Amino acid sequence: MVVLFEDPRHLPLGTFLMQVFITLVVCKFLAKLLSFIRQPQVIGQIIAGIIFGPSVLGNIPAWTNAIWPKSSLPTFSLIANLGLIFFMFFLGLELDLDQIKRNWKTTIPVAAVSIIIPVGIGCAVSLWLYEDNGGLSTSKAAFILFIGNKLNIYIHVYT
Repeated sequence: MVVLFEDPRHLPLGTFLMQVFITLVVCKFLAKLLSFIRQPQVIGQIIAGIIFGPSVLGNIPAWTNAIWPKSSLPTFSLIANLGLIFFMFFLGLELDLDQIKRNWKTTIPVAAVSIIIPVGIGCAVSLWLYEDNGGLSTSKAAFILFIGNKLNIYIHVYT
């Protein structure tokens, strides 16, 4: 029997679609709002992540249990990671290797600096974050390298 107007949180697909809808609406709203002060979309997405994360709305148990129940996080994380993989794949398809070969004297230094600075910042931040890593049993070196690399990838994907 099909029940109309059932609470979407009781169905895994309904929960996922609700999470995607809320995420997209908030990201687009913040991006539009920040476009008036000439900020890129990624700033709105970062602010949305901070708002949805444990720093703001994650501290409200009613919000967390209603919109982001723990049982739904693996599915949402899987789809988010698949989206990132496809996004990076399409970026690779648009890469023009001939242009890089023609301009290698400026390409190599710019590429080196654009890797060294984000990794350095990520490693510095990870030293601070390591003490409060949620009780994970991870070695300090692995944690530092992971965060440094993750920040490097994140910055390169959105720039």
